[in-house]
Amino acid sequence: MESVKQLFFTQEEETKKSSHITLPPRTSFHLLKNMQSDIFVIEGGITVNSSALETGAFVSTKGAIIENPTNEMAETFLYEEPYNEKHKEILLQPYEYQWYFNNVPGLKQAKLRDWGHIVSLVQWETGTEIPFHIHDFGEEIYVLKGELFDRGTSIKKGEWKRMLPKDGHAPHTQEQTLILLRNGHLLG
Repeated sequence: MESVKQLFFTQEEETKKSSHITLPPRTSFHLLKNMQSDIFVIEGGITVNSSALETGAFVSTKGAIIENPTNEMAETFLYEEPYNEKHKEILLQPYEYQWYFNNVPGLKQAKLRDWGHIVSLVQWETGTEIPFHIHDFGEEIYVLKGELFDRGTSIKKGEWKRMLPKDGHAPHTQEQTLILLRNGHLLG
């Protein structure tokens, strides 16, 4: 039987960490009890706290068990940080997302979490450009589909990038792109 694989994008010992988890069929993964976890289902079906989640679903929870009860592989993206007593449990299936148009033409956004820090899905149309801007509290980007370009570099599907507080960028796309975005979390 294959075992669960966790690929850290950050250092494993960091207090605010990001990782990709691959769950083979009929496996489980225990989240740390003292951490709050934002989980996005990249592919497959999983359960978290006995709630079934499909591809594209999002959950924010504390100290749960992620299980893959199916006969197929499952993949998730996991953000973890120390537990805060103001944490709210969230469970959203893709059909529950409320998409809205951003103030940038060609961008559509669905906020998955909007307290403490923000977690959003952002859909970019081909050729969308955002002027250079700075993130006072940092930002993390995980590309789910397509490719995001920024001043001579790019982030492709399955890749992750962290911008520290006060870092800036001018992202743009050359194809339809979907990203998982987390910001407002790297100070404090």
